[in-house]
Amino acid sequence: FVRDAYETFRFDSRHELTLPFKALGFLSVVPRASYRGTYYSKTRETNYVARPMINGTNVPPRFVVKDAAAELRSLFELGTEVSFKAYGFFAGVNGEIYRHVVEPYANWTFIPEPNLRPGDLYYFDSVDSLDKEHCVKIGVRQQVQHKKDNKINSSVSDIIDIDFYAIYYIEDENDESGLNAYGVDVVWNVTEDIKIDADA
Repeated sequence: FVRDAYETFRFDSRHELTLPFKALGFLSVVPRASYRGTYYSKTRETNYVARPMINGTNVPPRFVVKDAAAELRSLFELGTEVSFKAYGFFAGVNGEIYRHVVEPYANWTFIPEPNLRPGDLYYFDSVDSLDKEHCVKIGVRQQVQHKKDNKINSSVSDIIDIDFYAIYYIEDENDESGLNAYGVDVVWNVTEDIKIDADA
């Protein structure tokens, strides 16, 4: 119900403060607080126009979208990620040394309801669909890395990076809760010039 074309512009800026520290000698804890300000030269207003009955039948209302005033959307976020790493070395069939890294993590995010909801905005991209959110993302990252010169202290390069995760919503934008998403992200460096990035 939005016009085929509209003229407006958007300016988006995000600022984040973090304070990483170690807990219990092995847990990595990264609390964060951020503010995202997004200015829209025009917002949108949706009106519901009632229609008269036709032959005794109710006709659904018509939705009319029109330009509204310029606005600044303020989006605040609090969160904390907790994780730890475990790793081991193994030798490949060619005698080269590889490292396997396992990193379980939990990432809590709380975003209160912003002053402008997605329905109030013209759409550019996913930034305009940001809304209130309260969730915990739980997952396990795994990496297989290659030791460049077969020495334990030498630098490494990633061969494959896999992230299995699930997201539990304490409260989503529709005030509902439950397991809402799960999946896997994979980055595979086949060679120095070829990389495969897959999400499911």
